[in-house]
Amino acid sequence: MGSAVSLNNNLLRVTLLSGSAGTVVFPAGQAFNGIRVTNTAGVATLLTSVDIFQAEINFAGPSAISEDVEVCVGERATLSATPAEGTTLRWYDAPEGGTLLASGNSFTSAPLTTVGQTTFFIAVVRNDCEDPIRIPVRVQVNPAPQAADLTITGAGEFCLGETVILTPGLQEGSAFDPAATTFRWYRDAARTNEILDGQEVGGVRFALNAAGELRVDGLAAGDVSFFLSAVSASGCETPAGGLLVANVRVNADAGPPVANANQLFCAINMPTLADIAVSGIGLRFFATIDDLTELPLTTPLVDGATYFISQESAAGCESAQRTAVTVQVEAGMAPVANAVQEFCLTANATLADLVVSGRNVRFFDAPTGGTALPLSTPLVNGMRYFASAETTAGCESVERTEILVNLIDCVANLNLVLAANRTRITAGEDNTFTLEVSNTGNLATGPVRIESPLPPGTQLVNASAGGVVNAGVLVWEVPNIPIGESVFFTYVLGSNVDLPDGTVLANQARGIAATDPRSPVLSNLVNVIVDAAPRADLEVLKTPAAPRVLAGESITYTIRVRNIGNAAARNVLVTDALPAGTVFESASMGGTFAAGTVSWNIAEIAAGGEATLTLVLGIPANTAAGTVIRNVAVANSADDPDGPKENAPDP
Repeated sequence: MGSAVSLNNNLLRVTLLSGSAGTVVFPAGQAFNGIRVTNTAGVATLLTSVDIFQAEINFAGPSAISEDVEVCVGERATLSATPAEGTTLRWYDAPEGGTLLASGNSFTSAPLTTVGQTTFFIAVVRNDCEDPIRIPVRVQVNPAPQAADLTITGAGEFCLGETVILTPGLQEGSAFDPAATTFRWYRDAARTNEILDGQEVGGVRFALNAAGELRVDGLAAGDVSFFLSAVSASGCETPAGGLLVANVRVNADAGPPVANANQLFCAINMPTLADIAVSGIGLRFFATIDDLTELPLTTPLVDGATYFISQESAAGCESAQRTAVTVQVEAGMAPVANAVQEFCLTANATLADLVVSGRNVRFFDAPTGGTALPLSTPLVNGMRYFASAETTAGCESVERTEILVNLIDCVANLNLVLAANRTRITAGEDNTFTLEVSNTGNLATGPVRIESPLPPGTQLVNASAGGVVNAGVLVWEVPNIPIGESVFFTYVLGSNVDLPDGTVLANQARGIAATDPRSPVLSNLVNVIVDAAPRADLEVLKTPAAPRVLAGESITYTIRVRNIGNAAARNVLVTDALPAGTVFESASMGGTFAAGTVSWNIAEIAAGGEATLTLVLGIPANTAAGTVIRNVAVANSADDPDGPKENAPDP
């Protein structure tokens, strides 16, 4: 026995009724191994006896016990509590007896598979003594949607390039609220690879909307599975391994059909899409590479248009790629020909004689259809013929050229047109002439003689096409000028340099042909006016200041150099050799004296201009009376073809 513990708190004030019992609880402040019940004063008058039915040791309970724990079915619950000082905790599956599940402050259960409330119990232990009253801890186990609760629409077979759309839902009659249920998609049944909106994995693109609809693009050919789970309002998700699977098969297409990228057709055959050469099965034609509207095979082909062709695989999948075919529809140009063509009655012309420009020309008796005519068909006066031509690809022109044939009497008709390069020249210059001789008749000319007399004062410099001068006449011999054609000649005439100003050079040609009854036929007259050649013409005038001088005096000469020509005289050199018995004293205008000669260099004397020079000579005092002094000045310029010029000698 330990020391007595007194109850001074009046805990025995228990109302005892017939057949009733009371419980007295008191704290133990120290270690003990027994209990003494003492009848205090006054109690004996109340109690005739006291029966003690049970004595229990209640330890201080734990704190911070897990509350409101909820888990999803199949999950483990983790529970915890904080023991009072000096105590430990044990976890049981029953309020009495049962199985000891764990010891310690926390406990993690095995997976809970029963939906509803599951209760675990905590026993407080002190000094290896276990409190017989266990504390219940309740866990709410919520249900999770199972595969049987779920539906998926949209799974199955797809064609390569198609978007796979999988729509989740709940089975009719499911216990879960559709409005409070959300869906999740995974790439595996273990729920380790969740699919997220906007995710891209290996080129495969995923998109999710708020309703959980999954859109998948970029899948390769083959089989692939996607796994659906659902999350209930309580947050419980379909357990891993139990997800609903959506199996998808992506069928490869057969590839694009095979065709030449460029194909040629003749418009006259009115080709359609059905005429395009393409190898494939279940062919479909489109106007653009991504057009969804198929074109009927009866669609007429348009020149330069590109059509896009797909084919179907055995699984019915349209090829993702389309083969582009650009078509050229050649209508062909109708041949070119004069609408009216004339032939000589005596020519016995046939269709082969019609002048038509085109490739592989064919003739018909009607603008469309009709009968093809051989080239040997004789032409009939007033008959209309219709000509077609082929393109280089062999397509006959859709349109035909109409030709009216007239058979007539035929003569040649010469027409000569003469033109001068210049109608005004300077004497001594060359001039170029062009002569066109055409046949505007309806008969080839046969041999033609062309003549052009040379005007007086001219000479032939050169002539084209073998023209030669014979007895002052320039002559060409032409073997033939076909109907409607022309021949051209050019020739150059030189003029005499001394032709007077205003001379008129008259030029005219003539043509002579036996087939032209008008022969000889004259050309137009071309007059060329001659201006005198530009040239300088120097004149030197020299006068003394006085005709007589005394010995020992000076004599002054005035020299006038005039240009009476029609062109400037440049670099004029004026020289004056001093007469014997005179002495140089001075010269104006920069004149210089050297070696007995005075020289002046004048840059230019304009046409009609002049230069005035003075020269002063001294007369020695011993000069004999009556001595005659003769003095000559000379002017020279390359621009004066008649130079040098000098003044008239003194008398």
